Amino acid sequence: MPSITSLSHYAVIRILFVLALPSVMAVPVGIWGGTPYTEECMDTDDGSCTVLPDLTADFGFTVVMTRMKAGYLANTFLPHIEEKGWKAVIGFSSQWTPDDDADGCDGDGGDDEFTGGSVTGVGRFTLDAFIKDLREDRLYDDEDETYAGYVETINEYVASGTLIAVMMADDVMNYGNFGWDRCDPKPGGLNLMGAELKSMFPDLPVWIRLDPTDLKERYDDTTYFVPSHPSCMRQPSCRRPSNIDAAVAQYLYNVDDPQTARNYAIEQKAAADALGIDIVCGLNIANGGDGTSGQIGHYGVNDAGGSIIYAMSPDEISSYGKQLIRNTGCDTMLLWEFDGDEEWYDGTIGGEYFQSDEDYLDATHDLVDCDHGWFGCPGRFWPF
Repeated sequence: MPSITSLSHYAVIRILFVLALPSVMAVPVGIWGGTPYTEECMDTDDGSCTVLPDLTADFGFTVVMTRMKAGYLANTFLPHIEEKGWKAVIGFSSQWTPDDDADGCDGDGGDDEFTGGSVTGVGRFTLDAFIKDLREDRLYDDEDETYAGYVETINEYVASGTLIAVMMADDVMNYGNFGWDRCDPKPGGLNLMGAELKSMFPDLPVWIRLDPTDLKERYDDTTYFVPSHPSCMRQPSCRRPSNIDAAVAQYLYNVDDPQTARNYAIEQKAAADALGIDIVCGLNIANGGDGTSGQIGHYGVNDAGGSIIYAMSPDEISSYGKQLIRNTGCDTMLLWEFDGDEEWYDGTIGGEYFQSDEDYLDATHDLVDCDHGWFGCPGRFWPF
């Protein structure tokens, strides 16, 4: 009969063996943009075009966040993505949806009652403009088509797991002066934007690309009415979004106001938990570097501080990304941006730049191999 000591040793070996197995909790890593890579094989059905499988083999990418009209999405893009084993996050609305006919934010230099500065945006948010942009401009491919059939087809790809989320809004504080002001959506407007999407895609998670701390600031502002959330029963001070499932926390190293990736992740996770929403990890690989890459970033110069903007180095992508995954428990990582068409400040093509250095391939695979297990990333409880 085996002794207690031998059983203990056996149990430890079993535990170590299980923990050493590939984790089902690994985090999918994806790209923001993706053109022309996601478009190159749309007319090829014989398997001869391997652009997406090559990106998976080289970088580990399996998710793309992009924007397009619904007819192309339903009839061409999603079937192709599904056949290649990729997942998609889709944005139907434009980057933001200003109403050029609305008063107060038409670029006339009028005072902003919340920031105290002048309003320099081009129109403010209105729900009517958002719905028009969504239902008419995005869900129709031409005036003879209706969106209803597309919605049904798109929901089939939601059910199959190919379409994993809809990006409700990006850069949502950009209507007036950057930062919350009267031009931007109020909490009630954000809730209704999500409700509009949920009415068409009830099982599709709704994401917003905004730091959870910024979103929480908006909902904590008692100047604005926030409809009661079911989870806030008997909690008068509880103010949470409805119809928003997750916020994308996109980290960059701000040379003018640096914050470590670890501290950023901890703060964003706490804010997301307080709001009752999930968190999606993001890295600004095109503009978020500390200068060690030596590559001028997409935008070139920081308008606010005047400092040079750099792309992230391979070491930064690996280090920052691991900190985000480790300290938030996110289940998706999106990298902005990996695009083979758009020129950066100095004429560099971002996708080509990242493909030219094998260290970048290793860095993104570091994130793909990073998981939520005990020994993942490389350790969930490591403080650094």
